Amino acid sequence: MNPDVSRRTAHLWLMLVLAGCYAVILNVLPSLTGVALLDGTLGLSLGLYICSHPAAASIDLFYLDRLMLHRLASEWADFRWLLLNIVVMLVGCLVTVAGATEFVGPTR
Repeated sequence: MNPDVSRRTAHLWLMLVLAGCYAVILNVLPSLTGVALLDGTLGLSLGLYICSHPAAASIDLFYLDRLMLHRLASEWADFRWLLLNIVVMLVGCLVTVAGATEFVGPTR
């Protein structure tokens, strides 16, 4: 496996941990800052930041030549990296939605 892929994998796992911490904080505290607009802004920013890394990786894949893309899809480690990108993108979308719901204020 390419060492550059390892670093990106560790960073993607960090994004998942960050999203998990955000979810735990949202469940424990009624409000992060006490201001719904600020809570929503933080959640949206975090969600978009989490989504930006897999989005950048997918754009990079568009520019790879077809031979390189075939090799990437044939190696198990690289396939797991692609799957991790998809999971991080979905989790980032969920964090973005959670941040958007914070704009309307607490629902508890």
